[in-house]
Amino acid sequence: MAQAEKIELISRNGDTLLGLSWKTNNSRANVIIMEGMEEHCSRYDYFAQYLNKEGFDVYALDTYGQGLNVKEDLSNIGIWPQDGFVKQVEAVDTLVLKLQEETKKPVFLFSHSMGSFMCQDYLERFAGHVNRVVLCGSGSKNPAVPMGYQLARMIVNKKNREKKAGLLNKLMFGNFNKKIKNPRTEFDWLSVNKENVDKYIADPLCGFGPRNGFCYEFVKGMNGIHKDKSLKKLNPHTFIFIISGSDDPVTTYGKAVGKLKDMYHKYGVKNVETKIYEGLRHEILNEDRKDEVCEDVANFFKKGL
Repeated sequence: MAQAEKIELISRNGDTLLGLSWKTNNSRANVIIMEGMEEHCSRYDYFAQYLNKEGFDVYALDTYGQGLNVKEDLSNIGIWPQDGFVKQVEAVDTLVLKLQEETKKPVFLFSHSMGSFMCQDYLERFAGHVNRVVLCGSGSKNPAVPMGYQLARMIVNKKNREKKAGLLNKLMFGNFNKKIKNPRTEFDWLSVNKENVDKYIADPLCGFGPRNGFCYEFVKGMNGIHKDKSLKKLNPHTFIFIISGSDDPVTTYGKAVGKLKDMYHKYGVKNVETKIYEGLRHEILNEDRKDEVCEDVANFFKKGL
């Protein structure tokens, strides 16, 4: 069974990002995981080892201010640099090109939640660099995003950029529990699996609450991904697999899956598969049916070999 090893990547802008790799002796391709918000790549250990058994080497870069990029005293947790959204996407592409050159094997992307929005941007910004991606727990075009971006521009400044977000946090993430009757915790929307929720809450590198600068940079990145000029850059030959739990508020309870598929079809990407897992919430890789999700993802990637 493969053990995770620490990796270090110097991005094209000179920033150093840390992450993990899980390697097997008989890999047929590489998979890069793009993680979600307020978590870290070691949470994907089960999924990565599953993919190892299916013949894939797996890599994951922690996002700015997350996981291995956080200092021991947690002083920089959740802090993003200026243009952090774009810089993280560029870092992923640096890793993609590095693996393609060094291994001479295909590179696929698995993206979850925040990472899936970055992956949507990646497909537009670096069209054709990879030909097979999974969008997990992803959202479709939201008419409130431009307004949210303008509000963030008004609220966030140099003095309050690194402070915990109040209004922006509430507006962006405050309603995720609203359809759960008598929620046990504020993070019940993540998972039906109570053990997973409790582990998330107990982990100091998870659920720490966003800072103003993060909210600004994230909504700024989101503001560009569903525009016509960006979508016209898509490579029509890309294969996309869009997955979600039926009770995931991030995907508007599965509605975003069909909307994303229609959007990609409209811009010429015809090879789009979808699946909604009934009764599951946001972190479908950590639910009781995680093996079903892992198998579906592995089978999708194996089609590209």
